[in-house]
Amino acid sequence: MIISHDYTSQNGKGSTSASENSSSTSSLTSSSKTSSTATATPTPVSPWVDPDTPKQFTNKSIGGQNFTLVFSDEFEKAGRTFTEGDDPKWTAVDLHYWPTNDFEWYSPDAVSTSDGSMKITMSKHEINGHSYMSAQKNSYEGDYLQQCLSTVARIPPAVYLQQCLSTVARIPPAVYEGKAFQTYSLEYVPGAEGYIIWRINGQDIWGLDAGAVGPDPLSKTAQRLISEEPMSIIMNVVMSDNWVGKVPFNELTLPSTMWIGYVRVYQLPDKINDSCDPPNFPTAQYIKDRPKAYNSPIPRTWQEAGYEFPKYSISSTCSANKLTN
Repeated sequence: MIISHDYTSQNGKGSTSASENSSSTSSLTSSSKTSSTATATPTPVSPWVDPDTPKQFTNKSIGGQNFTLVFSDEFEKAGRTFTEGDDPKWTAVDLHYWPTNDFEWYSPDAVSTSDGSMKITMSKHEINGHSYMSAQKNSYEGDYLQQCLSTVARIPPAVYLQQCLSTVARIPPAVYEGKAFQTYSLEYVPGAEGYIIWRINGQDIWGLDAGAVGPDPLSKTAQRLISEEPMSIIMNVVMSDNWVGKVPFNELTLPSTMWIGYVRVYQLPDKINDSCDPPNFPTAQYIKDRPKAYNSPIPRTWQEAGYEFPKYSISSTCSANKLTN
């Protein structure tokens, strides 16, 4: 899968940048809006493709392979809201994310669309004892993700897949608060021979292949997979001492906003899947049968949600009957 975010022209929508061509050069441009000579896609391949996506970006060549656009959002419509059920593509959660001891409260009030971008704002605002921010998500499987972003200073912003497939890179000081944008891409191939490549403006910055999660005889661990399950795209701005050290509260300028110019997801033409419930990894019924675990932010453990933790064994001599007793 290829997922991309953009930090070029205003949102990089009207030009072809380094990230679009997968070159190894880096480029930044100002945030002034530029008109595009490309026409919007008349009939998208997928119903999840935004008709505002210029036709020139409906296909992408990466590493000698041709990818097809299966999902996009250009955020051209101002005034969208993201409370659960408001938007067909994204949901802004309303909760405190306690696993990483976040200082903020995630609220739908902290996300909006204007100036051709989605904007996620961190502000000093008392809501359940926290400053607040929002996260959005959408499910996809495999291939390539690209996004266009203008980030926030001194606060870790993030766009990642559900299992936190992320890396850390230095960001030029100009690429903040909508002043300039650049593209962030993730090439993601699942499976036992899969790999992940992170890129900024088309330049590789980090990579991981199946050898990094290979078998380990010492710990009796078999070959692990580059995850094959469908995953959510999550976009957020977070404050926590668990990430890159203590939050420098006295150096922060709030409110501070991350601008997202677009999100585009590409897949190989013979492997297109835009479902969160594919036949090889069915999830819909499993989630439906466990509503408290998936629909409530309150339970912190599987047991608190009222479900038993699945039994398992690492011993090849243990029978299946023993696991069910």
